[in-house]
Amino acid sequence: EAELISIILGSGTKGQSAVKISQDLIDKYGTINDLAGLSLKDLMKFKGLKEVKATKLSALFEIANRIIKGTERK
Repeated sequence: EAELISIILGSGTKGQSAVKISQDLIDKYGTINDLAGLSLKDLMKFKGLKEVKATKLSALFEIANRIIKGTERK
């Protein structure tokens, strides 16, 4: 899961790779599904995630949610 998240993040920060940040997120919050329940503000509080990276993750989770809702309607 960390590798998938790191692809969305694109790059890390000084001293932390995107994979390390992603793994730290998984370690703290659990699964990708657990992360999807976090607000943008909550994501931005995590070390290594500022507005742009947190927004990317938040947008990804929203897209996934809409895809799921779309397939449930069919």
